[in-house]
Amino acid sequence: MSHAICAVATVNGHSAIGVIRLTGKETHRLLARIFKPENKKIILLSDYPSRSIYGRIIWQENVIDDVIVLIFSKQKSYTGEEAAEIHAHGNPIILKKILKILYHIGFTQANPGEFTRRAYLAGKIDLTQAEAVKEIIEARSERQLQKAILQKEGLLKKRIHQFRSDILNITADLTAQLDFSDEGIDFKSQQATIESLVTLKNEIHSLIKNAKMNAMLKDGIEMVLIGAPNAGKSSLMNTLTGKNRSIVSETPGTTRDYIDAQMEISGFPVVLVDTAGIRKISDEKSNSKDTNKSADEIEKLGIKKTIEKFLEADLRLILIDASISPKENLFHDLKGYLHSDHADSHVHRSILILNKWDIVSNDWKNNLENEEFWTNLFIEEGIIDEMFYSKWNQNIIPVSAKTSFGMGALVKKMEQILEDILPHNDSINLAPWQSEIMEKVEENIIETMDLLSSAVSAEIVVENLNQIMHYLSEFTGEYNNEELLGRIFSRFCIGK
Repeated sequence: MSHAICAVATVNGHSAIGVIRLTGKETHRLLARIFKPENKKIILLSDYPSRSIYGRIIWQENVIDDVIVLIFSKQKSYTGEEAAEIHAHGNPIILKKILKILYHIGFTQANPGEFTRRAYLAGKIDLTQAEAVKEIIEARSERQLQKAILQKEGLLKKRIHQFRSDILNITADLTAQLDFSDEGIDFKSQQATIESLVTLKNEIHSLIKNAKMNAMLKDGIEMVLIGAPNAGKSSLMNTLTGKNRSIVSETPGTTRDYIDAQMEISGFPVVLVDTAGIRKISDEKSNSKDTNKSADEIEKLGIKKTIEKFLEADLRLILIDASISPKENLFHDLKGYLHSDHADSHVHRSILILNKWDIVSNDWKNNLENEEFWTNLFIEEGIIDEMFYSKWNQNIIPVSAKTSFGMGALVKKMEQILEDILPHNDSINLAPWQSEIMEKVEENIIETMDLLSSAVSAEIVVENLNQIMHYLSEFTGEYNNEELLGRIFSRFCIGK
């Protein structure tokens, strides 16, 4: 049994209740030195497992606070050790006082993730579930939380065990061929073994790929607003987020840098980015000696940043001022950035938004559903190649940021695209250390297939398969790597 540790498990700051977690050797006996139950019949705290006990923390004859203490036996505790929780008033001064007393009577400060590390070492959870605990705490959206809960329930563990079972079956077959090659037993052909490895490799590759997409849920899906000055980007951002996050002005070029805001769409965490307006600044104007030269240079730098953000975005919102006739507003300043050379890989992730529909030009209004109009506009103006138009024409949404017209349709279109580009709910998150191990597994499977194709001795192939088994055991923690454990649990918060 490990030494007794303690830590505050609730957030810093004032609150109604503050919780201090305790676990380790003789936790109940040590706690009894300072905790005095209101019920005088309670002598040994260990006799009251899974119970809440009201009483007071008393030190040197002074009442520190009245508290509720929860007692956990080894069998029922999170860590597999004696454990307890002190529920005190959530004043940081009180919690610090109690911690100081606990240190004095024999507890030590818990390291980050030490409670969960002890749970893993006691066999209460494996490493996939330990990582899921961290994901549950840090989830920033409903979707991310659902995935973390599935992982905590053992979804990833089941997948890893299936991978191990598949590798074990292949290893057993090859080993049997070595030992019983003269017994007249039918074994898998070399081609059948390679096909089994190909299937396994594809499953692992899909797991890694989906995990990288899932990382968007953790960091937030980046949506970038791009458009000409005064197209209404800032107004649209403020309407979508419900906040006055961006500056709204009649002056072109007001937004010189990008501004971002956090929001959630259908359970997805989104970072919405408002950017500098795209327009051409003539060389004559930039080279002039008037007082606006430096301002123009700043605006050009802002436009450069906008283009960089636009090309990196997970989803692109391209805003057009629909109050201006297409004849006067033929995307002149945008079409170079919407050309398929830039947009081909992301065309299905883009939405063309016709803003200011409350004061829309009749040319836009009368041609909204005119396919010939849009075909000519997209193709003849060089905005996008014909082969991509069929994808674009489903993503044209008229709105008014001023009146909120069309905002529901816009959000629905965003949801559809996010559903398409992100993995399904049953896909699995992988932490960086988990992705690293799975990539090694994939590399070793490819190497094993090459060895089989090269007709090397079965002993060498089996050795390679054993290495894969080793990596998978490391993944779940069945092989105990102290350095890896340090990397994993050091990222947890104190008290978990």
